[in-house]
Amino acid sequence: AIDWAVAVELMHNASLVHDDICDEDQFRRDQFSVVSSFGTPIAVCLGDWLVARSFELGLRGAAGNGKGLTAIEILASAMRHLAEGEAAEFSSAKLLDWEDYEKIVLNKTVPLISAAIEGPLILSNREENLSDIRAALNALGIAYQISNDISDVVDGGGDPGPFNDLRKRAPNAVLLTFREQLNTAARNEYDVWWENLSGPTIEEWIVQIHSSPSLDICS
Repeated sequence: AIDWAVAVELMHNASLVHDDICDEDQFRRDQFSVVSSFGTPIAVCLGDWLVARSFELGLRGAAGNGKGLTAIEILASAMRHLAEGEAAEFSSAKLLDWEDYEKIVLNKTVPLISAAIEGPLILSNREENLSDIRAALNALGIAYQISNDISDVVDGGGDPGPFNDLRKRAPNAVLLTFREQLNTAARNEYDVWWENLSGPTIEEWIVQIHSSPSLDICS
């Protein structure tokens, strides 16, 4: 059980190291990120090392179990979905709708939450409620990501200053909700700003977001 738990957590940390490279984030958990402290080559190598170590511990935890390969496949699938979710943030149209947002979350946030629970259930032959559990985990993952998005707007989510997602024009539930509340003219103005940063300043948009019901709706 400990080997499997550590395997999932190492995979999680690998995704964070790579995420900070992609987002060029200087801080992680109130400390300097690996990439800002040691540079991109070291951060890439560390992320890859963590993935490899994750599989080593996952194999150790599943050793001798008839369902071991199925459990390891879950770990591999989690990493694949994480990569797809991360790539979608950069390859998708910047202005997302809720369907696109949920697809990214189900790839980027849910797999590790799910792997932490599905693996032990499979290894202990307790799969009878797995489909219901997966549905619950999908809902939990979306709720967690919305909570994380709220944190970004309120206090920066551990990074210096709030509204990091707005500054990066990254997917965020509060920003999606804010856009939905705008009338047609204001939405067009927001869309133009989002695409090329013309028109109102980011500070003006922040004032509008704070005065809108977006935070309450997401909460």
